[in-house]
Amino acid sequence: MRRLKRFLFSLLVVCALFSVLPPDAWADMGPYYARPPALTFLVYGAPEGTQMRIVMHRGGKDFSVPVELEKRLWEKQYRLYRESVWQVREWFGNAYDFKDAELIFIDSTGERHVPLPQSMLTPRADEEYYTYYYGSGTLKYGLALWRAPVLMSIRVLLALLIEAFFFYRADYYFRRSWVRFLLINILVHGLLALLCNGWINIQPGAYALYFVALFLGFTLETVLFVLFVDEQDSNHAMDYLVKANLVSMSGTFCLLFVMPI
Repeated sequence: MRRLKRFLFSLLVVCALFSVLPPDAWADMGPYYARPPALTFLVYGAPEGTQMRIVMHRGGKDFSVPVELEKRLWEKQYRLYRESVWQVREWFGNAYDFKDAELIFIDSTGERHVPLPQSMLTPRADEEYYTYYYGSGTLKYGLALWRAPVLMSIRVLLALLIEAFFFYRADYYFRRSWVRFLLINILVHGLLALLCNGWINIQPGAYALYFVALFLGFTLETVLFVLFVDEQDSNHAMDYLVKANLVSMSGTFCLLFVMPI
């Protein structure tokens, strides 16, 4: 027990040192573009291979600009970066920059033209999100209300299933142990899921931030587990915690690269 206390104390000291690091330490670490995309479209139900462009009107001229596509499981994310629009040198805010703009979706059946309403553009805004339902042709401002709760629940559920497997294999059978296990893990992994919620246009520096958060989450879970789950001895508990967290937190970290966030 004395060795365990020294170990936990060391973890807390390291966590405290991380907490006092200046925020600039996690500043931009070399994104693909200098600024976030001006417009981000989350598209549901689009056929495979669907491409997108945006027709803009500036200085009495019309021109079509490219929109970058990233696939995340069931979601297609289209982004328009200002740096991709070489025809424009000055930007004044989305309401002005994209006035009378038109979205063009191109699939195997042809082209679909969708006007971008002026009412959906915010003056002086430089980053906005839209949701487009391909089947109904409905364009909405912002993100779907169900999106964040569903994505967060998937992350927490995955972590719970992984850690529950190791928990059972570690010979924890008491009902009170399982109740406390669930409460602790819902807290820890819920906080981790909340941290990365909305990282749609994630910057590379955020990966380092999340990696540090995983370490802090492991520390919090370890302290709470040792304090409140006493069915097995401390050495047995630490063996479980290291194995379970190594797998579960590696899994949640990998989700950043494949699952919508």
